Amino acid sequence: MVDPGTVLAVVQLAGAMIGICGKYIKEVKNAKHEIRRFRHEIEALRKVLKSLARLLENPSFSDHLRNTRKLDKEVDRCRSTLMDLKEKIDLGMTRRAMRKIGIRLKWPLDRGEVAEAIRSIKDYQSYFNSALQIDQM
Repeated sequence: MVDPGTVLAVVQLAGAMIGICGKYIKEVKNAKHEIRRFRHEIEALRKVLKSLARLLENPSFSDHLRNTRKLDKEVDRCRSTLMDLKEKIDLGMTRRAMRKIGIRLKWPLDRGEVAEAIRSIKDYQSYFNSALQIDQM
């Protein structure tokens, strides 16, 4: 059974990634369109996850969420995917170190990686939305 706290942790992870993307948009000259598309999909996933968490936290819906409650493996996969992506794009010390030596910040994902990430994120959105819709019938 999926835990609302786990879903909220994924929501926070997505929020952190949205913030990182915002910093890249401000500082990177190339790839702004790709970064915006990537951020947009993460924002959409975050909205779906917030809806999922709200339903899971509401005791009056608990008996009606048969499919939604079985999403624990998929939520874990989503969290793992987002953590891997966050690790790739996280600025951390990289940004400061690059500034010290005068190197411009560069978006770390190539077009293929962005396309694959967006595809994965959309799959999670679709999966979670489907479960929510089935349970609300």
